[in-house]
Amino acid sequence: MGQRGETARIFTGLPELETERLLLRKMRLGGAEAMFAYASDPEVTRYVLWETYGSIEESENFLRFASEG
Repeated sequence: MGQRGETARIFTGLPELETERLLLRKMRLGGAEAMFAYASDPEVTRYVLWETYGSIEESENFLRFASEG
């Protein structure tokens, strides 16, 4: 398995986590718009390892990659 496959595998099998105030659900393509809302914000992405997204397609591509497993 190549590095891309190994990296994508990290995202498979993650549990959903729920508390009284929070629900962290599994990533899915339908969440691209919500992901783009924060991934395109320079104030958010200055603290993460990826570059600020310039289009919703970047979110869609990441979510497809993460679901490859």
